[in-house]
Amino acid sequence: MKVLCFGSTSAIAHEFLKLLNPKSSELYLVARNAEKLERDFKDLTTRGFKTFSLVADLSKLELHENWLQRIDSEFGTPDLILIAFGDLGDQSLSSRDFTQASLIITGNYLAPISLLTHYSEKMKASKIGTLVVISSVAGDRGRATNYVYGSAKAGLSEYCSGLRQALLPYDVRVITVKPGFVDTPMTQNFKKGALWARPHQVAKDIAEAVRGNRDVVYTPWFWWGIMFIIKHIPEFLFKKLKF
Repeated sequence: MKVLCFGSTSAIAHEFLKLLNPKSSELYLVARNAEKLERDFKDLTTRGFKTFSLVADLSKLELHENWLQRIDSEFGTPDLILIAFGDLGDQSLSSRDFTQASLIITGNYLAPISLLTHYSEKMKASKIGTLVVISSVAGDRGRATNYVYGSAKAGLSEYCSGLRQALLPYDVRVITVKPGFVDTPMTQNFKKGALWARPHQVAKDIAEAVRGNRDVVYTPWFWWGIMFIIKHIPEFLFKKLKF
């Protein structure tokens, strides 16, 4: 099985890749941090995986075509793609500065769609494949504390919903993953509590979704219930809440 991972140095992605069988899986790692990518490349190679890698800042949309051509030539059409990159950004700053807001929207929405557009067409042609996209529960309802990031994730989740329907006749799966709070380097400055999960927990849920028949995965599982309640709070009341 050929597995292509965009954002492979994310804690969740790396834990997921470690769950694969090195005897039957080839990996292609794409990430922007060369040092972390080299570290993970060595770790996965040591575990027995045949591994390729590419340093790429995926927020640079103008370079996608060149990078994708290189991956296609070196790796062919993957069986599974994991899109695991994103950036919380700074809500306070992005609410005042459109340039900062556009960076968040590009990294969390436009860049993934660029990749999904390319590979959905390739998978349609081969009539096989799985696209796994890490979105967020933050996209289920806009909140004052992260509405720029949340809006990008909301758009990504809705895009995946439509793409899933469009690719069904071609036997191509689209899995939307919606983690809640996860203790990763991206959230290192946040105060942690009982609702926080570890990356390996989320990775296991993703692996189970790939093996099963899931379309949308809330992880940990209890976030489905939490977001069900939050989504159904009347707007007149919700706008007065502070969380």
